Amino acid sequence: MAASLDADAAHLLGTWAAAAVGPVEEQPVEQLRNSGLINAQVTGEPAPMHQVVDLHVAGEAGPDVPVRVYRPSEGELPVVVYAHGGGWTLLSIDAADTLCRQIAVDAQCVVVSVGYRLAPEHPFPAAFDDVWAVTAWVADGGLGWRPTRLAVAGDSAGGNLAAGVALESRDTGRFTVDLQLLLYPATDIDLQTPSMLTLGPEPRFRLTPGAMVWFWSNYLGDLDTSVHTTDQRAVPAAATTLSGVAAAIVVTPGFDPLKDDGKRYAEQLAAAGVHVELVEPETLPHGFGMMLGAVPAARSALADVTTRVRRAMHPRPAIADEFRRTPFGRHSAELQLVLHEMRSEPIAGKPFLFISETNQEWVLGRYSDDVPPVPVVDWSTRFTDLESAEWHVFKLRWKAMFGEDLGDD
Repeated sequence: MAASLDADAAHLLGTWAAAAVGPVEEQPVEQLRNSGLINAQVTGEPAPMHQVVDLHVAGEAGPDVPVRVYRPSEGELPVVVYAHGGGWTLLSIDAADTLCRQIAVDAQCVVVSVGYRLAPEHPFPAAFDDVWAVTAWVADGGLGWRPTRLAVAGDSAGGNLAAGVALESRDTGRFTVDLQLLLYPATDIDLQTPSMLTLGPEPRFRLTPGAMVWFWSNYLGDLDTSVHTTDQRAVPAAATTLSGVAAAIVVTPGFDPLKDDGKRYAEQLAAAGVHVELVEPETLPHGFGMMLGAVPAARSALADVTTRVRRAMHPRPAIADEFRRTPFGRHSAELQLVLHEMRSEPIAGKPFLFISETNQEWVLGRYSDDVPPVPVVDWSTRFTDLESAEWHVFKLRWKAMFGEDLGDD
């Protein structure tokens, strides 16, 4: 049975549709920028921060770039450079404030939100150049330290910018990106995907084909003649190869005209050997990250995403080593989070320990993929002490979750 659009999201989209004075592409840019549709009631209560600082970063190919730095706690944390959405034309650092705060708190990362130049006044490559300059500044120690882990992230058009920076960092070696977080990204100019053909014509979803042509044209120029449509910095899906680019978390909501755009990019990344987590909140629309105050389900979906970001951005080998040393007793918050994720995984295929009849050894088991799953005991894999047995199971679950082999120690 197909999922239904979340009721709170449907109410919000209906309210926005009723307030619209016509198609997006027919309205003056300044009127759209001052519509008031993205407000504190919609975005929700901002999470408290240890520190929030507004400053400017020197541009590499243009003027200084305004940024807002969110620090959830003290210390030299991993860093996420964030680009807001809005079709390269609308929205701002302020619009993304609550979302960036939530990512910072949940993922325990410093978030650097970029106030890049907007189109059509500043077409490509202005926005890309600004996000690139800020990311390079962070990588070079602009915050006061060189982060051990660096991510680029963004929603919608910001996801496009993040993906472009990840590709360019791979090709130039200017800095290393460890993760790209792409929230409902625009990665391709193709408007003939099934989700666009199905959902795009409905005005309440806001990203009609006409609106998308307008957004892309504001950024790149006339799509029929623009030389930029084959530039991976502008259109990530145009990259000759995606091999070797940073690991990705790609989020594609069920009621998003861009759903198949993002999903296809995730599949192409995976086919190129890139580690990808595809997250599909099936009842939510495009832009749910900006709806945290009006749509409770959006908060739950974002929590799933930020858990994945936290897992990716904090040194997992240290967490695994903690379990190896102390499988029982009190664990750090990071290890508790990983163990919770392991326990929350579907039971099919999950390994477990079986106590043999003598109660003097533990035997490895695994649940089958049947419906319902059936426990199958592997009598060839036995352990005489429980700590070794628990470590063996932990390694199996770790590899299933992260694709990393912790070795035989």
